Amino acid sequence: MKQNLIPLLFLLLPVLTACNNSTETTMQKNGELAGVHPVKLVKDDLFNRYVAVYDKWTHLLEKKQQVVKWMYAKEDRFDVEKYANGVLPAGGPLLDKWEPDANYKYGLDSGGRPCYMQYEANGGEIVYAGIFKCSNSCVEYVEYNMRDRKPVVIVRLLQENGRKTAYQALHINGKKLGRDYENLTGREVADKLQQMEHDIFCMVKHFQYGHDRIEKADCWESLAGVKATYYEERYQYTGTGALDEIKSVYPDGTSQLLYVKMPDNTTIEQLSDQLALQIAQSVTERLVRKKWNAPLSILQLGIHEVDDYHPHLSMLTVKEKVDILNTYDELRFEKLFILVSDDKHFRADTSYERLYTAFMGKVQEGDEWWLPANEMIYKAARLLTVNKLWNKVPVDKDFVAYAVDWSMGPNEEGEMGKLLLTCGLPAETLRKWEREGYFK
Repeated sequence: MKQNLIPLLFLLLPVLTACNNSTETTMQKNGELAGVHPVKLVKDDLFNRYVAVYDKWTHLLEKKQQVVKWMYAKEDRFDVEKYANGVLPAGGPLLDKWEPDANYKYGLDSGGRPCYMQYEANGGEIVYAGIFKCSNSCVEYVEYNMRDRKPVVIVRLLQENGRKTAYQALHINGKKLGRDYENLTGREVADKLQQMEHDIFCMVKHFQYGHDRIEKADCWESLAGVKATYYEERYQYTGTGALDEIKSVYPDGTSQLLYVKMPDNTTIEQLSDQLALQIAQSVTERLVRKKWNAPLSILQLGIHEVDDYHPHLSMLTVKEKVDILNTYDELRFEKLFILVSDDKHFRADTSYERLYTAFMGKVQEGDEWWLPANEMIYKAARLLTVNKLWNKVPVDKDFVAYAVDWSMGPNEEGEMGKLLLTCGLPAETLRKWEREGYFK
């Protein structure tokens, strides 16, 4: 392995410094590079770039002058990592006119390319502002916190001869440097950030090619509060050469799908239906393998909206429901529906992972993407309710499954009933439960 490392390092040298307009170079003399891993090289270059832009917030004013058209968005747009074939796609809807909650304001230059961004608080204050730079060798986005005028985001995609060679991303946790960084130089801040890894979200990748396409990426990431780790991203392609899958593989052998190609000739609604069915079937099979013999009355699919739609299962047996109704005049709602019992709380299998990854990747291209994601998991719950777990696990005649994130609600009176109806509970059963005081 070592004999192949040094040529890779020299190959990276001209690319790593291409975006850096400062006189400070990222690399030392070529002879000092022997034995240095390419990922460390890419990481060091990222923090050197942070130093170079540390006091350059006035570049924002120069870029803002290049704007010829303003566009608005409700979500962050123009992900540098998605740059390809000379185009930086928006990655989601852009609005010609401001609308409520469209806090992202993007400036396009005369070529229609993004060159400037500002994020405005609801009161109109510009909280963050950023600039885009695009060249044949580097695509870069740098964002500043406008209250202290310090850089809080740097994202860069490095290229050589049209090929991606490296990716770098640095986000300051909370997007503001804390008091520990006051009165420090840019170099001192960069060095301290690398020591205080809970203050940053950082990712770097070095791409490797085979057959004229990316085969894998060597990666390093540090997520605030999580131990930094090295891992690989492995790329797979279809028979026609289209990218089919990207999977991260970690040192302990675990893996996670990052990207799956949208199935051909399939709409997002069809994909939602297919995924909901696979999740419902996976939940049922998990209960079967759990050998759950006591008849179930209520099955909760716990999710984290806008984050994780893999359901965690909690359940209430028929006997437990009867005992609650006979014991409690108050707190019935909490005892019946907010289920967190450790002995009956476990995660569903993820045999549906490919469809899940393809679906989530697609819906996240739109605004308020969690709405179709919520609808998908509600469909899964509805299938479980209506089909009564396909008679593979004993259930009550009034059995219901529902998907919920209790940190998000339902909070208002009547909202739980609406959720249960959405998840397949018959209206007459809901009325009976209301009469019997289930929601006290």
